[in-house]
Amino acid sequence: MTTEWHALTDRANARAGDWVAIHGTGGIGPSALLSAKMLGAQVVVVDIVEEKLT
Repeated sequence: MTTEWHALTDRANARAGDWVAIHGTGGIGPSALLSAKMLGAQVVVVDIVEEKLT
């Protein structure tokens, strides 16, 4: 989870109340979703395979 945590906190400076868009539900996507939620962000996940979004 260090890759997405670094991206969210150091690069994007995501904070509570911010909107975060996650593109793809592969290996890192779900972890990024959890990390963003831990930061208190509003999260939108996008993927081209609809079944992965349910």
